[in-house]
Amino acid sequence: MEIVKLILLALVLIITLPNLIIHAQELPSWVNQYLQSMQCTGGGSISITQDTDSLSINVGVASLTIDLRGVRVSNWLIYSNNGQLAAYSPPRGTLNHSYPLYDWIPAENWPGTLATSLWGYNVVFNNGSVAVVKFTLNVTRDQQLGGVNLTVIKYLVFCWGKYYLLWVSEIINNGSTTLNPAPTWAPIGYTLADTGVVGTTVDNDYQAYANGSQVYLWGPGNWQNWVRYMAQDVQWVALINPVHPGGLVLAIKPFNTTYSVWLESDFNGLEARIEYPQFLLRPGGSVTFVALVYGGPFNGSQLTEVNLTSLYDTCEDLIQQSQFSLSVFTDRVVYLPGMAGSIYVNASSNLRQPTEAMLNVTILYLGDGLISSIGQLYSSGEVVWSRSLGVLLNPGVNTFRVNFTAPTRLGAYVIDASLNVNGVSTQSLSLIAVSTPADRVYVAFVFHDHQGTGYMPNGIYAGTPYAFYHVWASELEPYFNYGVYYVQAYLLSQYPLVHWTIELSPPLLWQWWYGLNYGIYEQTSNGLLYIPPLGPMNPYMQLVNETIWMFKLMANRGQVELATSFFDHPIAGFLVTYFGPQWLGLLSDDARLGVEVTRLVMGVNSTVFWVPEMWWSDELVPMLAKAGIKVIVLDQQYEYSSAVGELHGIYVPYYIMVNGSRLIVLFRDTVISNLLSFTVNNENNPGQAELNARLMVVDLVLKGIKNPNGIVTVATDGENWIIMSKSPPLAALFFNYLLNYLNQTQSIGVLETVTVSQAIEHARAVYNLTYIPPQTWAGTAAIWDSTPTQQLMWSIANETLNCWLQNKSRLGTNSTIVEWMIMHIIDSDHYYSSFLDEDYVVKYWGPATLKACATGDVPTWVYQAWYRLEMAIRPQPLYTLSVIASAGNETVPISIYANEFIDVINKTTMDAARLKLYNGSLALIKVPEAVGDYRFSGWIINGGSVLFVGNDTVKVMVNGNVTITAAYSKPQPPIMSIVVLSLLIAVVVIVIVITALMHSPRHNTPS
Repeated sequence: MEIVKLILLALVLIITLPNLIIHAQELPSWVNQYLQSMQCTGGGSISITQDTDSLSINVGVASLTIDLRGVRVSNWLIYSNNGQLAAYSPPRGTLNHSYPLYDWIPAENWPGTLATSLWGYNVVFNNGSVAVVKFTLNVTRDQQLGGVNLTVIKYLVFCWGKYYLLWVSEIINNGSTTLNPAPTWAPIGYTLADTGVVGTTVDNDYQAYANGSQVYLWGPGNWQNWVRYMAQDVQWVALINPVHPGGLVLAIKPFNTTYSVWLESDFNGLEARIEYPQFLLRPGGSVTFVALVYGGPFNGSQLTEVNLTSLYDTCEDLIQQSQFSLSVFTDRVVYLPGMAGSIYVNASSNLRQPTEAMLNVTILYLGDGLISSIGQLYSSGEVVWSRSLGVLLNPGVNTFRVNFTAPTRLGAYVIDASLNVNGVSTQSLSLIAVSTPADRVYVAFVFHDHQGTGYMPNGIYAGTPYAFYHVWASELEPYFNYGVYYVQAYLLSQYPLVHWTIELSPPLLWQWWYGLNYGIYEQTSNGLLYIPPLGPMNPYMQLVNETIWMFKLMANRGQVELATSFFDHPIAGFLVTYFGPQWLGLLSDDARLGVEVTRLVMGVNSTVFWVPEMWWSDELVPMLAKAGIKVIVLDQQYEYSSAVGELHGIYVPYYIMVNGSRLIVLFRDTVISNLLSFTVNNENNPGQAELNARLMVVDLVLKGIKNPNGIVTVATDGENWIIMSKSPPLAALFFNYLLNYLNQTQSIGVLETVTVSQAIEHARAVYNLTYIPPQTWAGTAAIWDSTPTQQLMWSIANETLNCWLQNKSRLGTNSTIVEWMIMHIIDSDHYYSSFLDEDYVVKYWGPATLKACATGDVPTWVYQAWYRLEMAIRPQPLYTLSVIASAGNETVPISIYANEFIDVINKTTMDAARLKLYNGSLALIKVPEAVGDYRFSGWIINGGSVLFVGNDTVKVMVNGNVTITAAYSKPQPPIMSIVVLSLLIAVVVIVIVITALMHSPRHNTPS
């Protein structure tokens, strides 16, 4: 606590404030030190109320809700302008929401213990004018911090009628281990974040900070993301919304020495994070961080009294600039030399009256070098054309058209538009290119749409079934409905002249096919989520059906070429190179099954093969050729660069021949592919999505200028560049713009999109390679094989393979099923370091496969699923089983249990049933012994192998069309028995008569 006092005493010397200080004997002594940096007046009625895991604090001008999980503000309402500083902060992974004032010890994995733990609290003091709340968290044996025991104490000090508060955090080392909390990537010990959304939407928010006397500011379209700026004299960091009435600002003013500022941004929120230098905390020691937090309108008086004058000036400048906005675009992206063109400038004014303004439009030549990002457009270029126009700016949106003639030099050009209104300027850029049909470029886009098998051996998904989620999820709103696979198919279908190659991976297709036919289950903490499973008639599943249909339609009309791959995404080159050729047999079956799944679901015989993770080995050539594959796509950077043979660059195809088998290889342009995967897919707003689409098309045209009639292969994950972008909805919007501009550019003959097979047809020559190195796009195996966990998983995979190889003959028909289980184990998605899934191999598929291999005991669902797939790929003959029962006019219930392997039917029908069963299927049929006055009298059977289980039950093995009749009869009175009875009665009567005659008295007659 002595450190706290020293810091606060220093504040008194740094900050000169009015000297109205509350001297109250009941206040803790250190509070008076705080109050010297805050204008807390007497009076007021600060209220503090508790809710479940939160505190609500009303300071007269604002109401704050403190979430006790992390001591972060989850609701921050400003009364004067109804502004909100926290409630609209977006969800953010394990941080839950991006609420402001989260702190982090960066030696821990983000977001760390402090921001995610539930803190205790108590109100230290509240006299209505000043309130002090203390929060406490004990961190015990934190292994990420070296096993230390810490107590972390936070104090929040509130003043009635003030938008600002004081924030104090003290970290105390209670253990016997020294804490050195700096991570390996930067000498940083602690951070405090200003984060979220200021207002109701991020669209108008700015990132800002001041280091010394220099202010740095980034607005919409220029937000900074994952950027660290060295800043050892941070005066403040802030998120600012100048558009909200009265303005809104959320700022942190640190009182400790700083190291840097970290900035992040995405479609849903911003972050400006203060980073403090590393420190050493010995046992019994403590370190304290102090900051002033301002959250409110652009209140000059209060910002000035806490020495945030430069922040107030920045906010006032933004208000002036926010009165106007500008955007510029052209009627097309690519022009022929001398072609007429039009520039459109949209200028918006928030002023109430028409205003005169000066509009300047300039075209600058950038040359024919590739453009790596939008930021490069702001660099200086050669001015080739300009116009200045006096315009009248009316309230609302104004559109100005400026005509021009395209320059004759081939290359890229920036359109720079600026608007000057009363000394305030705003700027907007666009991008075009000039080329000719003689410099045409053929572009082969190849998308790898893939989701690995995420289900357990019981068929239940251990987590989200992403193969389906990314079809129906509302992940691309507000621009598009449904998920990325559906939207990708829909958008492509709108541009039938744009050609694409898409590998809908066999595991993705297999999951779709199985779900559409048999439904899916997902395991959650509350049990099975879908009961009954999501089946074919479920509306969600119908979206899967529509997605498949759209891709099929495009394939049938030749717009899209459907590629294939292994059944379940193994890194085949890695397995063969690192573990040996014993994997080749299984991988050959894996490739064959992948081709068959693509044929089953999509109805095509694919000859283009996606090599998972581009992990190559020349030993794969014979097996792929045997599976009917003709073309593969590999990486420029790590595979072409070390290939051996007739090297003529990456814009031509090559042959690779091994042991008499041959494949054609296209090498992707790694730079352009990565541009799509990691750069142009990250937008901050719709305008940037449009500009990034221009950048992508312009770069492709520039490739043609340097390599006329060359084939530029752009190969990447088909969905991840959207899903994993910082704003998936904007990335999808970018894709729509890209398709539109590709379609537009094709119309003038300077660019042509082609499928992979079309690219080979356009090639003027195919050259020969003798060697391609066993490599991957990543350049290293470490992503899949560097940690003890990964190595354990691979050891299990090799153990299952060895077991299978040793027991194939003993396993008999189950050998193929065990092999299928191993294909699941080597799905590389589960080994990838960023998505490591140890349980999938170690807990589920590994033990189940080893048990099946050792004992032949295959899990029930695995057997059923494999047989369903096998029967669908190689269907056996279907036969008709007819069952008839007749008992006069009575209704006879027939119970049937039929195991088709494709379906299990438990059925009760009346009088007759007809079933379609596979050859070898079993049917157990049962009828009642009696129906009314009728009794079962026997079976009449035509066809099939029969086993009589009981008088009224029969088991039939179907090996042809079978007809079974259950016969009934009504018992008749036995006629012979009546005759005999009658005779007996007659005899009895005769006997009685004779007996009576014999005993009757005799009478003598006189002689």
